[in-house]
Amino acid sequence: MRGTIVPLNVADVHAAMPSVDVALVEIQRLERKTFPRSEHTWPGDCQPRLTTRQHVLIANNSTGKHTKKKGKVDRAATTQACLLAGYLTIQLDPARSQITKLAVSPTYRGKGIGTELVRQATMLSTTLGRQRCELHVDPERIAARRLYERCGFEEHGTVEDYYGTGRDAIALRWQASL
Repeated sequence: MRGTIVPLNVADVHAAMPSVDVALVEIQRLERKTFPRSEHTWPGDCQPRLTTRQHVLIANNSTGKHTKKKGKVDRAATTQACLLAGYLTIQLDPARSQITKLAVSPTYRGKGIGTELVRQATMLSTTLGRQRCELHVDPERIAARRLYERCGFEEHGTVEDYYGTGRDAIALRWQASL
């Protein structure tokens, strides 16, 4: 195993952060660090909002402990530990669900957070009656593709110009076991 699993709370955004607005601002901040501007869900200074068909799963460090350095509370490290570790957005359509975004903070990458978020998303899909979950991924995001494949997603095509002219996406699909 490459590292230690960070203590997580993976839950609907409404239950896991002090308020929905705080959670969405943290998500927007992580999105801006992770993805190019053309791929931002809430571009510019737009106030983030969710639609009724969207669900957000978040991973945050929930230890509630202070980090100490030389016997004193290290405020910067403690603040970092309480920040959003990662998030996943999933859109629920009548016949399927679609993962529309997954991001993990660089501090927490390689610790199983992305895998846990995807696992929780597929569980949510089946709980809500969707037997199929789909997503699109940039062919150059090798780590993301491997993560999805480890979680049972299989390639089922290419979407031309998905990310803009000349930037295709690989379409992946997960099917619930019957």
